[in-house]
Amino acid sequence: MEKGPTLITILHVIDSLAPGGAERMAVEIANATDKSMYRLGICVTRSDTTLAKEIDPSVALHVLGRDSRFDRKGIRRFQELVRESRVDLFHVHGRSSMAFVAMARTLRLVRQPVLFHDHYGRIELDDSIPLWLKLWGRTHVSQYVGVSSRLSEWAQRAGIHPSRIAVIENALNLDRILEAQPVDIRRELNIPESTLVGLWVGGIRPQKGLELLFRALRELHCDIPFVILVIGGVGDQNYYQKCLRELEQLGRLDQVRLLGSRGDIPNILRGGVDFAVISSLSESGPLVLIEYMAAGLPFVATHVGNICQRAHDLGVPGFVPPGNPLALARALQQLLSLSPLERKERGEIGRHIALEHFDIRKHMPRWYQLYEKVLCEGKDS
Repeated sequence: MEKGPTLITILHVIDSLAPGGAERMAVEIANATDKSMYRLGICVTRSDTTLAKEIDPSVALHVLGRDSRFDRKGIRRFQELVRESRVDLFHVHGRSSMAFVAMARTLRLVRQPVLFHDHYGRIELDDSIPLWLKLWGRTHVSQYVGVSSRLSEWAQRAGIHPSRIAVIENALNLDRILEAQPVDIRRELNIPESTLVGLWVGGIRPQKGLELLFRALRELHCDIPFVILVIGGVGDQNYYQKCLRELEQLGRLDQVRLLGSRGDIPNILRGGVDFAVISSLSESGPLVLIEYMAAGLPFVATHVGNICQRAHDLGVPGFVPPGNPLALARALQQLLSLSPLERKERGEIGRHIALEHFDIRKHMPRWYQLYEKVLCEGKDS
């Protein structure tokens, strides 16, 4: 009996699978990877596994449950997992996870090559180089992949050789949006048919600029009735309180609904939302823009991150400078003033761009090339 080809084992390493951009990408890439070539696992080094239900059954899930960056027991559990799973390559998501793996390599508990996938979303606000990376982290990075050109520039400053730096922009399995069953959000929230429904999605923390949206609404002079649904968990309690104070000053609380975290974003996108908003001050993506476009939603978005730059370059309208509430207000007013047909036509521009350029399946060959590059160089060293 002939043996099948030996599969390469790739272990994705990430702090958690809480809803977020890096977490979403770890799941998307693992699911989309060719299972005839690779054996896949995801190692959650802490404990949150909210997105685990979306992992393909062929992808093994491991949870270390460490309680600190350099948890000794967690590092030992990681060593045992790597040995038992016969891992060939680490695909590490995020800087905290990279610090964890670098520590394990420094202690010679693991030796496999590392592909460091950097999703850092605050790069436009903070481009400092962590001390751990300066001291020993970069020596353990076989390949650096940033999700934006800003991150690749940062990696060079951090001392990573240009030959080991690549940029692969984020992409998604768009079927998750296109095949979602619509949720009638109007009915659920008792919103009149005559009122336009907008959507803002993101973790509530400073770089997402939610207070900027509320300031923009104060500058908005529009007779068209609308409401904006804010969906996202609180990542920074002090910032959340600041946003609430801004909302109180707005004086039109009926224009904003704070819905907290929800796991049915694709369904809501397909369920009667009329437009979307991104008000971020810094992004590496943002992934939610791909979701808005795939759903055919017209949007107004601050011009931050590689996905915004790429969509803008491809002719998708709706971008404004970050940190400018007046510009955001003017763009929102223009969008609200469009006829239903004009909004649909504008949304269709984004939908076609999403299908053509942001489908994860079209990006996977580039990942395979990097995996093979890292593994070959590892054999030669």
